[in-house]
Amino acid sequence: MNIAEIVQAWQVELGLAERPQLYDGVLGEVFVRLPVEHLHRAVEMLVHRFGVWHLSTVTGQDLGEEIELLYHFWSGQGLTVRVSLPLASPALPTVTDLIPGAEFYEREVAEMLGVTFVGHPNPAPLLLSDDWHGPPPLRRSAEPAATPSQLAAHVTFSAPACPEVAPGSRRIIIPIGPQHPMLKEPLSYLLTAEGERIVNSALRLGYVHRGIERLCQERNYSQNLHLLERICGICSYIHTTVYCQGVEALLGVEVPRRARYLRTLLCELERIHSHLLWLGVLAENIGFTTIFMYAWRDREITLDIMEELTGGRVSHAANVIGGVRMDLDEHQVHAVAKQLAEFTGQVERFRDLIQREQTFRMRTLDVGNLSTAQVYGYCAVGPLARASGVNIDLRRDMPYAAYDELTPRVVTHHEGDVWARTWVRMEEILVSLDLCQQILRDLPDGPLAIEVPRRVPAGEVVSRAEAPRGEVIYYIRSDGSDKPARVKVRTPTLTALITLSDQMRDISIADVPAVIGGMDLCIACGDR
Repeated sequence: MNIAEIVQAWQVELGLAERPQLYDGVLGEVFVRLPVEHLHRAVEMLVHRFGVWHLSTVTGQDLGEEIELLYHFWSGQGLTVRVSLPLASPALPTVTDLIPGAEFYEREVAEMLGVTFVGHPNPAPLLLSDDWHGPPPLRRSAEPAATPSQLAAHVTFSAPACPEVAPGSRRIIIPIGPQHPMLKEPLSYLLTAEGERIVNSALRLGYVHRGIERLCQERNYSQNLHLLERICGICSYIHTTVYCQGVEALLGVEVPRRARYLRTLLCELERIHSHLLWLGVLAENIGFTTIFMYAWRDREITLDIMEELTGGRVSHAANVIGGVRMDLDEHQVHAVAKQLAEFTGQVERFRDLIQREQTFRMRTLDVGNLSTAQVYGYCAVGPLARASGVNIDLRRDMPYAAYDELTPRVVTHHEGDVWARTWVRMEEILVSLDLCQQILRDLPDGPLAIEVPRRVPAGEVVSRAEAPRGEVIYYIRSDGSDKPARVKVRTPTLTALITLSDQMRDISIADVPAVIGGMDLCIACGDR
């Protein structure tokens, strides 16, 4: 992505009197300010002329005098486009006609900050309860609820908007959730079926929304480590890693090399256990209890290693700003390497079992299809995108921690169905096991952490990393105090959820569990 060429084209074709304001941020992000009336045309040029299709998220923030929106793009390098809106009546055109994946991003900004996106195809509530009243939660004028009774007043959630079925029609509406045996977390999904075929669907989130972004503004940088680790119980470690990476960049400190290697080790162990958990859930959804039991049995090996290293199976509290708090002695290095070598053989046998199981293939092949074009349009990430032939992985494309010293192989398939997603994850487990062995073999000596100040210099940063489900992105803004002025989190689940409607269309009711299981959803991640 040639940002200088993009900015020059904007100046000429948008008829701007001056070159757009541009400055380099930390971690390679480039920020460009544009007049809000030119945003839609600028995004159109990005997508159609320069091929910058991936919009990571949209961050909104109340700056007191105005509302500022930041559109975070990525195409080998981060590009953030910022626009300003009046505080009294913030409104601007939607970009969902150019990037369908922006739908959820805009809906979230709309309800959290009161911004109107003109022309948005579905401006229904996404995260907040229907009877929420008062200022939008992320406005400065909004006061956090002080008592449980105040919180309990906001608990009404309507079903998602779904086309009504006319009397006498052969169509029926099938509700899934918010509580359902097929779901491991609550969301509301309505399916419109005609006979055995799904013809329409609608989605509603927010049942486990905890307001974590607002809570981050009430805590100091160190306290937020424990809060952000609880966004997700499956990929908790990557959240503190990407958060620490951003804060450390604002502080201008370099993490010790040994700490970067240990962070990478835990990231890869987390990827292994996440992928095996996903496989077990998918297998259980489609009736293969044997595969479920094997997957979760083998996952225990990884969890035991993580518990041995950090003291926790789910929340590890291993990261600190400036490094890590855990270490491996020589005996542990050899013991973990031996366990992982034995585990590699088990995963290979497990992979062969799945490949021979014809019924598993029949239940997943050509189910939940997503084309490469759909992945681009919805800004999908991670194994979901790689199973549709999109060769992206931030471990290779924007290395962090110690990935610049390792050789992560990116696994892709082109079928774009649940079968392909299974094989992407199975092969990624073996890649992760190999990376873990590299880390243990080359683990450098040195300190685990450096001391950092409590106050973070004023500035902003966009921090990205490759979670087990794909790109996770944090925007952090500091006002120079010991508490962040804004923390924005976009997890990969949000990019996956918006693809569900296309995956569900024109499939059999019997295939719905395979599609939902094959998505690797974490609703708590999406809600935050």
